[in-house]
Amino acid sequence: MSTFGKVDSSTLGWVKGEIDETLKQARLALESYAENPADKTRLRFCITHLHQVVGTLTMVELDGAALLAREIELLADAVLNDQPVHSPQILDILTRAIITLPDYLARLQFGQADAAFKYVPIINEMRVARGGDKVSEVELFTPDLTVRPPPDARAKNPLDENEYRTLARGLRTTLQTSLLGWLRGPAQSDALVEIGTIFEQLRDRAAFSAHEQLFWIAGGLIEALIDGLEPTAERKKLFARLDQQIKRMLDGAEKSELRKNAEATARAILWEIGHGATSGPTSTQLRQAFGLDALLHDPEPIKTQYYDMPTPEVMMSVSTALSAEVSTSQDLLTTYFDPSGRDPQTLEKLRDQLQKMASALDMLGVPPLKHLVDEIALVVDALVQNRISNPDVAAMPLAEALLALEGGTREVAHTPHEWSRTIEDGVRHMRALTAPGDVASAAVEGLEVGEAELTDSEFKQLMGVVAGEVNANLSKIEEAIE
Repeated sequence: MSTFGKVDSSTLGWVKGEIDETLKQARLALESYAENPADKTRLRFCITHLHQVVGTLTMVELDGAALLAREIELLADAVLNDQPVHSPQILDILTRAIITLPDYLARLQFGQADAAFKYVPIINEMRVARGGDKVSEVELFTPDLTVRPPPDARAKNPLDENEYRTLARGLRTTLQTSLLGWLRGPAQSDALVEIGTIFEQLRDRAAFSAHEQLFWIAGGLIEALIDGLEPTAERKKLFARLDQQIKRMLDGAEKSELRKNAEATARAILWEIGHGATSGPTSTQLRQAFGLDALLHDPEPIKTQYYDMPTPEVMMSVSTALSAEVSTSQDLLTTYFDPSGRDPQTLEKLRDQLQKMASALDMLGVPPLKHLVDEIALVVDALVQNRISNPDVAAMPLAEALLALEGGTREVAHTPHEWSRTIEDGVRHMRALTAPGDVASAAVEGLEVGEAELTDSEFKQLMGVVAGEVNANLSKIEEAIE
Protein backbone atom coordinates (compact mmCIF):
# COMPACT_ATOMS: atom_id res chain seq x y z
CA MET A 1 0.00 0.00 0.00
CA SER A 2 1.24 3.47 -0.78
CA THR A 3 0.01 6.72 0.60
CA PHE A 4 1.88 8.58 -2.03
CA GLY A 5 1.28 8.70 -5.70
CA LYS A 6 -0.29 11.31 -7.87
CA VAL A 7 -4.00 11.23 -7.25
CA ASP A 8 -5.84 11.14 -10.57
CA SER A 9 -8.29 13.97 -9.96
CA SER A 10 -10.38 13.04 -13.00
CA THR A 11 -10.84 9.46 -11.74
CA LEU A 12 -11.63 10.72 -8.25
CA GLY A 13 -14.02 13.23 -9.80
CA TRP A 14 -16.03 10.40 -11.36
CA VAL A 15 -16.70 8.75 -8.01
CA LYS A 16 -16.48 11.59 -5.50
CA GLY A 17 -20.04 12.81 -6.05
CA GLU A 18 -21.44 9.39 -5.35
CA ILE A 19 -19.11 8.88 -2.38
CA ASP A 20 -20.23 12.20 -0.89
CA GLU A 21 -23.88 11.23 -1.32
CA THR A 22 -23.25 7.78 0.19
CA LEU A 23 -21.48 9.35 3.17
CA LYS A 24 -24.39 11.76 3.57
CA GLN A 25 -26.79 8.81 3.70
CA ALA A 26 -24.51 7.08 6.23
CA ARG A 27 -24.53 10.19 8.41
CA LEU A 28 -28.32 10.55 8.19
CA ALA A 29 -28.75 6.86 9.08
CA LEU A 30 -26.43 7.33 12.07
CA GLU A 31 -28.43 10.35 13.20
CA SER A 32 -31.65 8.34 12.95
CA TYR A 33 -30.06 5.58 15.03
CA ALA A 34 -28.95 8.13 17.64
CA GLU A 35 -32.57 9.25 18.03
CA ASN A 36 -33.74 5.66 18.56
CA PRO A 37 -30.86 3.38 19.67
CA ALA A 38 -33.25 0.51 20.27
CA ASP A 39 -33.74 0.15 16.51
CA LYS A 40 -30.43 -0.95 15.01
CA THR A 41 -31.79 -1.12 11.47
CA ARG A 42 -30.61 2.41 10.75
CA LEU A 43 -27.14 1.57 12.06
CA ARG A 44 -27.01 -1.41 9.69
CA PHE A 45 -27.89 0.96 6.84
CA CYS A 46 -25.04 3.24 7.97
CA ILE A 47 -22.58 0.31 7.94
CA THR A 48 -23.79 -0.77 4.48
CA HIS A 49 -23.13 2.74 3.11
CA LEU A 50 -19.71 2.86 4.75
CA HIS A 51 -18.81 -0.54 3.30
CA GLN A 52 -19.72 0.74 -0.15
CA VAL A 53 -17.43 3.74 0.34
CA VAL A 54 -14.55 1.49 1.44
CA GLY A 55 -14.99 -0.65 -1.67
CA THR A 56 -15.08 2.34 -4.01
CA LEU A 57 -11.98 3.94 -2.48
CA THR A 58 -10.13 0.64 -2.64
CA MET A 59 -11.12 0.23 -6.27
CA VAL A 60 -9.67 3.62 -7.22
CA GLU A 61 -6.55 2.84 -5.15
CA LEU A 62 -6.92 5.64 -2.61
CA ASP A 63 -5.46 3.49 0.14
CA GLY A 64 -5.14 6.18 2.79
CA ALA A 65 -8.74 7.33 2.39
CA ALA A 66 -9.90 3.69 2.31
CA LEU A 67 -8.06 3.05 5.58
CA LEU A 68 -9.87 5.95 7.26
CA ALA A 69 -13.22 4.77 5.90
CA ARG A 70 -12.50 1.21 7.05
CA GLU A 71 -11.82 2.43 10.60
CA ILE A 72 -15.17 4.21 10.60
CA GLU A 73 -16.90 1.06 9.39
CA LEU A 74 -15.16 -1.08 12.05
CA LEU A 75 -16.27 1.23 14.85
CA ALA A 76 -19.85 1.33 13.56
CA ASP A 77 -19.85 -2.47 13.34
CA ALA A 78 -18.51 -2.68 16.90
CA VAL A 79 -21.36 -0.45 18.11
CA LEU A 80 -23.83 -2.69 16.29
CA ASN A 81 -22.45 -5.66 18.25
CA ASP A 82 -22.43 -3.67 21.53
CA GLN A 83 -18.64 -3.54 21.60
CA PRO A 84 -18.48 -0.80 22.74
CA VAL A 85 -21.90 -0.15 24.23
CA HIS A 86 -23.82 2.67 22.59
CA SER A 87 -23.03 6.09 24.06
CA PRO A 88 -23.29 9.72 22.91
CA GLN A 89 -19.48 10.00 22.97
CA ILE A 90 -19.08 7.06 20.58
CA LEU A 91 -21.70 8.46 18.20
CA ASP A 92 -19.96 11.84 18.32
CA ILE A 93 -16.67 10.20 17.27
CA LEU A 94 -18.44 8.38 14.42
CA THR A 95 -20.17 11.53 13.23
CA ARG A 96 -16.95 13.57 13.26
CA ALA A 97 -15.13 10.83 11.36
CA ILE A 98 -17.84 10.59 8.70
CA ILE A 99 -17.75 14.38 8.28
CA THR A 100 -13.93 14.29 8.03
CA LEU A 101 -13.84 11.90 5.08
CA PRO A 102 -15.44 14.21 2.44
CA ASP A 103 -12.97 16.93 3.44
CA TYR A 104 -10.14 14.41 3.05
CA LEU A 105 -11.31 13.54 -0.48
CA ALA A 106 -11.76 17.20 -1.40
CA ARG A 107 -8.18 17.90 -0.40
CA LEU A 108 -7.00 15.04 -2.58
CA GLN A 109 -8.66 16.74 -5.54
CA PHE A 110 -6.76 19.91 -4.71
CA GLY A 111 -3.36 18.24 -4.94
CA GLN A 112 -2.74 16.98 -1.42
CA ALA A 113 -1.25 13.53 -0.84
CA ASP A 114 -3.33 10.50 0.11
CA ALA A 115 -1.76 10.30 3.57
CA ALA A 116 -3.86 8.71 6.31
CA PHE A 117 -1.17 9.34 8.94
CA LYS A 118 -2.27 12.98 9.02
CA TYR A 119 -5.57 11.77 10.49
CA VAL A 120 -4.02 9.70 13.27
CA PRO A 121 -5.89 11.56 16.09
CA ILE A 122 -9.37 10.65 14.83
CA ILE A 123 -8.22 7.16 13.80
CA ASN A 124 -6.89 6.52 17.30
CA GLU A 125 -10.07 7.85 18.87
CA MET A 126 -12.00 5.26 16.89
CA ARG A 127 -9.53 2.48 17.70
CA VAL A 128 -9.59 3.20 21.43
CA ALA A 129 -13.39 3.41 21.37
CA ARG A 130 -13.65 -0.15 20.07
CA GLY A 131 -10.91 -1.45 22.33
CA GLY A 132 -8.15 -1.53 19.73
CA ASP A 133 -4.54 -0.44 19.96
CA LYS A 134 -3.41 3.02 18.95
CA VAL A 135 -1.27 3.45 15.88
CA SER A 136 1.58 5.88 15.35
CA GLU A 137 2.04 8.19 12.40
CA VAL A 138 5.03 6.13 11.28
CA GLU A 139 2.88 2.98 11.09
CA LEU A 140 0.51 4.71 8.68
CA PHE A 141 3.31 6.34 6.72
CA THR A 142 3.54 4.20 3.60
CA PRO A 143 5.49 5.84 0.77
CA ASP A 144 5.76 4.15 -2.60
CA LEU A 145 8.26 1.38 -1.96
CA THR A 146 8.18 0.23 -5.56
CA VAL A 147 10.76 2.97 -6.18
CA ARG A 148 14.15 1.52 -7.11
CA PRO A 149 17.49 3.23 -6.55
CA PRO A 150 18.80 5.31 -9.46
CA PRO A 151 21.45 3.66 -11.67
CA ASP A 152 24.37 5.05 -9.67
CA ALA A 153 22.98 3.56 -6.44
CA ARG A 154 21.96 0.11 -7.67
CA ALA A 155 23.69 -3.20 -6.99
CA LYS A 156 26.80 -3.35 -9.16
CA ASN A 157 28.05 -6.87 -8.41
CA PRO A 158 25.09 -8.92 -7.09
CA LEU A 159 25.92 -12.22 -5.42
CA ASP A 160 23.86 -15.36 -5.08
CA GLU A 161 22.17 -16.04 -1.74
CA ASN A 162 24.94 -18.15 -0.21
CA GLU A 163 27.73 -15.79 -1.25
CA TYR A 164 25.73 -12.76 -0.04
CA ARG A 165 25.06 -14.48 3.28
CA THR A 166 28.79 -15.15 3.70
CA LEU A 167 29.58 -11.51 2.94
CA ALA A 168 26.94 -10.28 5.37
CA ARG A 169 28.20 -12.58 8.14
CA GLY A 170 31.68 -11.08 7.91
CA LEU A 171 30.43 -7.50 7.67
CA ARG A 172 28.03 -7.87 10.59
CA THR A 173 30.87 -8.23 13.09
CA THR A 174 32.46 -5.01 11.85
CA LEU A 175 29.05 -3.32 11.85
CA GLN A 176 28.40 -4.18 15.48
CA THR A 177 31.84 -2.97 16.57
CA SER A 178 31.43 0.34 14.71
CA LEU A 179 27.89 0.75 15.97
CA LEU A 180 29.01 0.26 19.57
CA GLY A 181 31.72 2.87 19.07
CA TRP A 182 29.21 5.37 17.67
CA LEU A 183 26.70 4.78 20.46
CA ARG A 184 29.41 5.53 23.00
CA GLY A 185 30.41 8.72 21.20
CA PRO A 186 27.68 9.96 18.81
CA ALA A 187 29.70 13.09 18.05
CA GLN A 188 32.41 10.98 16.42
CA SER A 189 31.68 10.57 12.71
CA ASP A 190 34.43 8.03 11.92
CA ALA A 191 32.27 5.14 13.11
CA LEU A 192 29.35 6.39 11.00
CA VAL A 193 31.57 6.57 7.92
CA GLU A 194 32.60 2.96 8.50
CA ILE A 195 28.97 1.88 8.96
CA GLY A 196 28.11 3.71 5.75
CA THR A 197 30.79 1.77 3.90
CA ILE A 198 29.30 -1.50 5.18
CA PHE A 199 25.81 -0.51 4.02
CA GLU A 200 27.23 0.44 0.63
CA GLN A 201 28.82 -3.00 0.24
CA LEU A 202 25.57 -4.71 1.23
CA ARG A 203 23.73 -2.59 -1.32
CA ASP A 204 26.23 -3.15 -4.14
CA ARG A 205 26.21 -6.94 -3.74
CA ALA A 206 22.48 -7.45 -3.13
CA ALA A 207 20.56 -9.56 -5.64
CA PHE A 208 17.37 -9.22 -3.54
CA SER A 209 15.69 -5.91 -4.51
CA ALA A 210 14.34 -5.29 -1.00
CA HIS A 211 17.87 -5.31 0.42
CA GLU A 212 19.22 -3.18 -2.41
CA GLN A 213 16.58 -0.58 -1.60
CA LEU A 214 16.94 -0.88 2.19
CA PHE A 215 20.70 -0.31 2.28
CA TRP A 216 20.40 2.54 -0.25
CA ILE A 217 17.97 4.23 2.13
CA ALA A 218 20.14 3.36 5.14
CA GLY A 219 23.01 5.15 3.40
CA GLY A 220 20.86 8.27 3.38
CA LEU A 221 20.39 7.99 7.15
CA ILE A 222 24.16 7.74 7.64
CA GLU A 223 24.70 10.82 5.48
CA ALA A 224 22.03 12.76 7.39
CA LEU A 225 23.55 11.88 10.78
CA ILE A 226 27.00 12.91 9.60
CA ASP A 227 25.52 16.20 8.32
CA GLY A 228 24.07 16.98 11.74
CA LEU A 229 20.77 15.12 12.07
CA GLU A 230 20.20 14.66 15.80
CA PRO A 231 20.86 11.05 16.92
CA THR A 232 17.63 10.57 18.87
CA ALA A 233 16.72 7.32 20.60
CA GLU A 234 14.36 6.37 17.77
CA ARG A 235 17.06 6.93 15.17
CA LYS A 236 19.53 4.83 17.13
CA LYS A 237 16.97 2.01 17.26
CA LEU A 238 16.92 1.97 13.46
CA PHE A 239 20.44 0.58 13.47
CA ALA A 240 19.33 -2.26 15.73
CA ARG A 241 16.55 -3.01 13.23
CA LEU A 242 19.06 -3.04 10.37
CA ASP A 243 21.29 -5.43 12.34
CA GLN A 244 18.30 -7.67 13.05
CA GLN A 245 17.49 -7.73 9.34
CA ILE A 246 20.98 -9.03 8.61
CA LYS A 247 20.53 -11.65 11.35
CA ARG A 248 17.23 -12.84 9.83
CA MET A 249 18.97 -13.26 6.51
CA LEU A 250 21.81 -15.22 8.11
CA ASP A 251 19.25 -17.44 9.88
CA GLY A 252 17.67 -18.31 6.51
CA ALA A 253 14.35 -16.46 6.90
CA GLU A 254 11.82 -16.67 4.08
CA LYS A 255 12.02 -13.94 1.45
CA SER A 256 8.49 -12.82 2.24
CA GLU A 257 9.50 -12.20 5.86
CA LEU A 258 12.71 -10.47 4.79
CA ARG A 259 10.82 -8.21 2.41
CA LYS A 260 8.17 -7.34 5.00
CA ASN A 261 10.73 -6.34 7.63
CA ALA A 262 12.96 -4.55 5.09
CA GLU A 263 10.05 -2.42 3.95
CA ALA A 264 8.99 -1.62 7.51
CA THR A 265 12.52 -0.49 8.36
CA ALA A 266 12.82 1.48 5.11
CA ARG A 267 9.60 3.36 5.91
CA ALA A 268 10.84 4.24 9.38
CA ILE A 269 14.16 5.52 7.99
CA LEU A 270 12.42 7.57 5.29
CA TRP A 271 10.21 9.12 7.98
CA GLU A 272 13.28 10.31 9.88
CA ILE A 273 15.04 11.58 6.75
CA GLY A 274 11.87 13.38 5.64
CA HIS A 275 11.64 15.21 8.96
CA GLY A 276 15.30 16.14 9.00
CA ALA A 277 16.80 19.35 7.66
CA THR A 278 19.73 17.77 5.85
CA SER A 279 20.37 18.38 2.16
CA GLY A 280 23.17 15.97 1.23
CA PRO A 281 23.14 14.28 -2.19
CA THR A 282 21.69 10.95 -0.99
CA SER A 283 19.13 12.63 1.29
CA THR A 284 18.04 14.87 -1.58
CA GLN A 285 17.89 11.86 -3.88
CA LEU A 286 15.63 10.04 -1.41
CA ARG A 287 13.40 13.07 -0.86
CA GLN A 288 12.81 13.38 -4.59
CA ALA A 289 12.47 9.66 -5.33
CA PHE A 290 9.89 9.05 -2.60
CA GLY A 291 8.23 12.48 -2.73
CA LEU A 292 8.92 13.07 0.96
CA ASP A 293 8.41 16.83 0.85
CA ALA A 294 4.97 16.48 -0.72
CA LEU A 295 4.00 13.62 1.57
CA LEU A 296 5.25 14.98 4.88
CA HIS A 297 5.06 18.73 4.38
CA ASP A 298 1.68 19.65 2.93
CA PRO A 299 1.44 21.29 0.50
CA GLU A 300 4.81 20.81 -1.15
CA PRO A 301 6.99 23.92 -1.66
CA ILE A 302 6.44 24.19 -5.41
CA LYS A 303 2.72 24.55 -4.83
CA THR A 304 3.06 27.34 -2.28
CA GLN A 305 5.09 29.70 -4.43
CA TYR A 306 1.94 31.75 -4.95
CA TYR A 307 -0.20 31.10 -1.88
CA ASP A 308 -1.23 28.64 0.83
CA MET A 309 -4.59 27.13 -0.03
CA PRO A 310 -7.51 27.59 2.36
CA THR A 311 -9.88 24.69 2.95
CA PRO A 312 -11.60 23.22 -0.14
CA GLU A 313 -15.03 24.36 1.04
CA VAL A 314 -13.88 27.97 1.29
CA MET A 315 -12.20 27.75 -2.10
CA MET A 316 -15.30 26.39 -3.80
CA SER A 317 -17.60 28.92 -2.15
CA VAL A 318 -15.38 31.85 -3.10
CA SER A 319 -14.90 30.45 -6.60
CA THR A 320 -18.66 30.42 -7.17
CA ALA A 321 -19.04 33.99 -5.88
CA LEU A 322 -16.13 35.28 -7.95
CA SER A 323 -17.48 33.64 -11.10
CA ALA A 324 -20.70 35.61 -10.68
CA GLU A 325 -18.72 38.84 -10.19
CA VAL A 326 -16.65 38.16 -13.34
CA SER A 327 -19.81 37.48 -15.34
CA THR A 328 -21.23 40.85 -14.26
CA SER A 329 -17.94 42.54 -15.21
CA GLN A 330 -18.05 40.95 -18.66
CA ASP A 331 -21.59 42.26 -19.19
CA LEU A 332 -20.50 45.76 -18.19
CA LEU A 333 -17.51 45.61 -20.55
CA THR A 334 -19.75 44.49 -23.41
CA THR A 335 -22.16 47.33 -22.67
CA TYR A 336 -19.38 49.92 -22.66
CA PHE A 337 -17.88 48.84 -25.96
CA ASP A 338 -21.23 48.56 -27.67
CA PRO A 339 -21.35 51.21 -30.49
CA SER A 340 -24.32 52.87 -28.79
CA GLY A 341 -22.66 52.74 -25.38
CA ARG A 342 -19.43 54.37 -24.20
CA ASP A 343 -21.14 55.61 -21.03
CA PRO A 344 -18.44 56.52 -18.45
CA GLN A 345 -20.79 55.42 -15.68
CA THR A 346 -20.55 51.87 -17.03
CA LEU A 347 -16.81 51.98 -16.45
CA GLU A 348 -17.40 53.29 -12.93
CA LYS A 349 -19.62 50.28 -12.22
CA LEU A 350 -16.99 48.00 -13.72
CA ARG A 351 -14.34 49.55 -11.49
CA ASP A 352 -16.54 48.92 -8.43
CA GLN A 353 -16.90 45.28 -9.43
CA LEU A 354 -13.15 44.95 -9.81
CA GLN A 355 -12.58 46.48 -6.37
CA LYS A 356 -14.94 43.91 -4.81
CA MET A 357 -13.10 41.07 -6.50
CA ALA A 358 -9.69 42.46 -5.50
CA SER A 359 -10.78 42.66 -1.85
CA ALA A 360 -12.12 39.09 -1.91
CA LEU A 361 -8.95 37.74 -3.52
CA ASP A 362 -6.80 39.67 -1.07
CA MET A 363 -8.65 38.14 1.90
CA LEU A 364 -8.49 34.70 0.31
CA GLY A 365 -4.79 35.02 -0.36
CA VAL A 366 -4.54 34.43 -4.11
CA PRO A 367 -1.94 36.97 -5.32
CA PRO A 368 -1.87 35.93 -9.01
CA LEU A 369 -5.59 36.59 -9.53
CA LYS A 370 -5.56 39.76 -7.43
CA HIS A 371 -2.62 41.00 -9.49
CA LEU A 372 -4.60 40.49 -12.70
CA VAL A 373 -7.66 42.25 -11.26
CA ASP A 374 -5.48 45.20 -10.23
CA GLU A 375 -4.01 45.44 -13.75
CA ILE A 376 -7.50 45.34 -15.30
CA ALA A 377 -8.57 48.11 -12.92
CA LEU A 378 -5.61 50.25 -14.04
CA VAL A 379 -6.70 49.91 -17.66
CA VAL A 380 -10.28 50.84 -16.72
CA ASP A 381 -8.94 53.91 -14.86
CA ALA A 382 -6.94 54.84 -17.95
CA LEU A 383 -10.13 54.65 -20.05
CA VAL A 384 -12.07 56.75 -17.55
CA GLN A 385 -9.33 59.41 -17.57
CA ASN A 386 -9.00 59.31 -21.39
CA ARG A 387 -5.35 58.29 -21.15
CA ILE A 388 -5.86 55.70 -23.92
CA SER A 389 -6.31 57.68 -27.11
CA ASN A 390 -8.11 54.92 -28.99
CA PRO A 391 -10.31 52.96 -26.51
CA ASP A 392 -11.06 50.31 -29.14
CA VAL A 393 -7.54 48.87 -28.82
CA ALA A 394 -8.36 47.98 -25.22
CA ALA A 395 -11.54 46.05 -26.02
CA MET A 396 -10.04 42.70 -26.98
CA PRO A 397 -7.23 42.63 -24.36
CA LEU A 398 -9.75 43.47 -21.63
CA ALA A 399 -12.11 40.77 -22.84
CA GLU A 400 -9.28 38.23 -22.87
CA ALA A 401 -8.12 39.32 -19.42
CA LEU A 402 -11.62 38.81 -18.03
CA LEU A 403 -11.74 35.39 -19.71
CA ALA A 404 -8.43 34.55 -18.06
CA LEU A 405 -9.83 35.78 -14.75
CA GLU A 406 -12.94 33.68 -15.26
CA GLY A 407 -10.81 30.59 -15.90
CA GLY A 408 -8.65 31.40 -12.88
CA THR A 409 -11.63 31.73 -10.52
CA ARG A 410 -13.05 28.47 -11.84
CA GLU A 411 -9.70 26.71 -11.29
CA VAL A 412 -8.77 28.54 -8.08
CA ALA A 413 -9.14 25.28 -6.16
CA HIS A 414 -6.39 23.65 -8.23
CA THR A 415 -2.69 24.21 -7.96
CA PRO A 416 -1.54 27.57 -9.40
CA HIS A 417 0.83 26.22 -12.03
CA GLU A 418 -2.16 24.91 -14.00
CA TRP A 419 -3.48 28.36 -14.84
CA SER A 420 -0.73 30.83 -13.93
CA ARG A 421 0.52 31.10 -17.54
CA THR A 422 -2.84 32.46 -18.74
CA ILE A 423 -2.93 34.90 -15.81
CA GLU A 424 0.59 36.10 -16.60
CA ASP A 425 -0.39 36.68 -20.24
CA GLY A 426 -3.37 38.74 -19.09
CA VAL A 427 -1.20 40.86 -16.82
CA ARG A 428 1.30 41.45 -19.64
CA HIS A 429 -1.43 42.61 -22.04
CA MET A 430 -2.88 44.97 -19.43
CA ARG A 431 0.52 46.50 -18.76
CA ALA A 432 1.06 46.99 -22.47
CA LEU A 433 -2.07 49.15 -22.51
CA THR A 434 -1.10 51.32 -19.55
CA ALA A 435 2.67 51.57 -20.21
CA PRO A 436 3.59 54.60 -22.35
CA GLY A 437 4.55 53.72 -25.90
CA ASP A 438 3.42 50.09 -25.62
CA VAL A 439 -0.24 50.56 -26.52
CA ALA A 440 0.20 49.40 -30.08
CA SER A 441 1.72 46.12 -29.00
CA ALA A 442 -1.47 45.24 -27.19
CA ALA A 443 -3.71 45.55 -30.24
CA VAL A 444 -5.18 42.17 -31.09
CA GLU A 445 -6.80 41.33 -34.40
CA GLY A 446 -8.62 38.32 -33.00
CA LEU A 447 -8.29 35.31 -30.79
CA GLU A 448 -5.12 33.35 -31.44
CA VAL A 449 -5.68 29.65 -32.08
CA GLY A 450 -2.67 27.40 -31.52
CA GLU A 451 -1.98 23.75 -32.05
CA ALA A 452 -0.47 23.18 -28.61
CA GLU A 453 -1.55 20.31 -26.42
CA LEU A 454 -4.28 20.86 -23.85
CA THR A 455 -3.12 22.26 -20.52
CA ASP A 456 -3.80 20.27 -17.36
CA SER A 457 -6.64 22.61 -16.50
CA GLU A 458 -8.24 22.29 -19.95
CA PHE A 459 -7.83 18.52 -19.90
CA LYS A 460 -9.51 18.31 -16.50
CA GLN A 461 -12.40 20.47 -17.71
CA LEU A 462 -12.83 18.22 -20.75
CA MET A 463 -12.66 15.10 -18.59
CA GLY A 464 -15.23 16.63 -16.25
CA VAL A 465 -17.68 17.08 -19.13
CA VAL A 466 -17.09 13.54 -20.37
CA ALA A 467 -17.40 12.13 -16.87
CA GLY A 468 -20.70 13.97 -16.42
CA GLU A 469 -22.09 12.39 -19.57
CA VAL A 470 -20.83 8.96 -18.52
CA ASN A 471 -22.45 9.32 -15.09
CA ALA A 472 -25.73 10.40 -16.67
CA ASN A 473 -25.73 7.39 -18.98
CA LEU A 474 -24.80 5.03 -16.17
CA SER A 475 -27.68 6.38 -14.09
CA LYS A 476 -30.06 5.63 -16.95
CA ILE A 477 -28.66 2.12 -17.26
CA GLU A 478 -29.02 1.61 -13.52
CA GLU A 479 -32.64 2.77 -13.63
CA ALA A 480 -33.36 0.43 -16.54
CA ILE A 481 -31.82 -2.53 -14.71
CA GLU A 482 -33.79 -1.77 -11.56
